[in-house]
Amino acid sequence: MPSEEELFKVRPSPPCSPVHLTHLPLTTQRYNPDLQRRAISERPARMQAHADFMHKLSEYSKSDKPIWVVAAEEQAREKAGTEAERKRAAEEREKMRLEMLEEQRRLGERA
Repeated sequence: MPSEEELFKVRPSPPCSPVHLTHLPLTTQRYNPDLQRRAISERPARMQAHADFMHKLSEYSKSDKPIWVVAAEEQAREKAGTEAERKRAAEEREKMRLEMLEEQRRLGERA
């Protein structure tokens, strides 16, 4: 795997006729510096995402079923889990709302 220096090194300009040398920079950069900083900062996350994908793929391949079937089943399990979490959070919000209304009602009766 190439290092960041190898990925973003400055290369010499291509040779051209002497007439055009005044219009060309001495070196050319492969990347815009802002894009280079962003690419370097996002590289660990991309590498981790790729490693996670490869790990899931190897887990899926251990099954007797086709990989796409196992992947679809995993997505369905994840979706069910997120739906259950969303429902639990909504119930908790509703419980808090009712508690706040009850407390407001009690404070209103005192006054």
